[in-house]
Amino acid sequence: MPKLEMITANKFCDNQKCPDYGQTDKDNIIEFGHSPNGIKRYRCKTCGVTFTDTKGTLFYKRHISKKDIIEALAHH
Repeated sequence: MPKLEMITANKFCDNQKCPDYGQTDKDNIIEFGHSPNGIKRYRCKTCGVTFTDTKGTLFYKRHISKKDIIEALAHH
């Protein structure tokens, strides 16, 4: 049975207009500093779009800490 690998946001471009959209073998994603709250940012070398590790997750664009979100979910 083949080993399954989780593909994280920093492995592919999520921009549907990008020629490399969704492709994980292009090496087009580079580290691009950090957001003001310290979350690592990435940039697609093909289309220039930037994004963070949290894109596509419950934590994306939240102004509350991950810890507080997880605690709220645990109490629910």
